[in-house]
Amino acid sequence: MTNSFDVIFVGVGFVRLAAFLGWAFREWFIVKKLKQLGISTEATVAVLGKNQWTRNLNYYVVCRFYINNNSQETMTRQQTIGWNHYNRLKIGNQITIRYLPNKPTIARLSGSDTDNTSRDMSLLTALIIIITLIISFEKKKVEILNLVVNSKGIGLVDFHHFFLTLCCPA
Repeated sequence: MTNSFDVIFVGVGFVRLAAFLGWAFREWFIVKKLKQLGISTEATVAVLGKNQWTRNLNYYVVCRFYINNNSQETMTRQQTIGWNHYNRLKIGNQITIRYLPNKPTIARLSGSDTDNTSRDMSLLTALIIIITLIISFEKKKVEILNLVVNSKGIGLVDFHHFFLTLCCPA
């Protein structure tokens, strides 16, 4: 009934789904930790960039900030941002960020500069994968029902009604 292509398609779909949901959860967790434990500070926009990955154009900001208000110890971080944010910011702008004091490499834009593009794009991609898998399962379900109906000689029936009766008897 199923061929190896179907198994690979579904397997890769679930692996990608887990990866994108994991990334979104990681971003959510980082933002939560930053709200609880993070230190808010001003950073300077050092670089505004964009890169193309396959057909996607991604925008990012690189900002530089001082750790613990120490003018000697600086940190530079990069974060994915949305198109609107990219067009609003200019090199040299002051922006608000939050970082973890025990691990300043974990920092995100915050306050009016908050940008959750990375998390939002991960969730959107996961949703697209879920829809694709559902459509794939629906097509397979019709193929399986067609085989069952034809093998039993039932003839023309409402496949949806037949499936519900078969799987979910009242």
